[in-house]
Amino acid sequence: MPGRVLVVTIIPRVYACTLEMGYWGDSEKETTTSAPEEGGVLVRERIRDEMKKGVTRFLIDLARVQWLSSTWIGWLVAWHRLAEKEGGRLAFAGLTEGVHRVLDATRASGTLPAFDTVSKALDHIQNQNS
Repeated sequence: MPGRVLVVTIIPRVYACTLEMGYWGDSEKETTTSAPEEGGVLVRERIRDEMKKGVTRFLIDLARVQWLSSTWIGWLVAWHRLAEKEGGRLAFAGLTEGVHRVLDATRASGTLPAFDTVSKALDHIQNQNS
């Protein structure tokens, strides 16, 4: 399991948040829709559960996200810290112009491993030296 990568795709909805979670390369995905404020908790708990199973690599796909609230920026930082603290690797992929602007304005872009494409994010989390 250590070579597996859990991919979480965040899909914003009006008054809701849909999360698609599954392993890179697998066609099966688990889809959950919740209130936006609960989405961050669901992702955190899934990361914890996966790490207990030996999965240490995580990719958060933000390609459908146009902007981030301060709460969601906090979640991005928290997920990254959780993965690092437990010896894992996490990267964010598919950053839109709006997400780039928010991360730059809050200076979070300097601390989070964020990439424009999924392939660059995968390279980062699979390469221990980067």
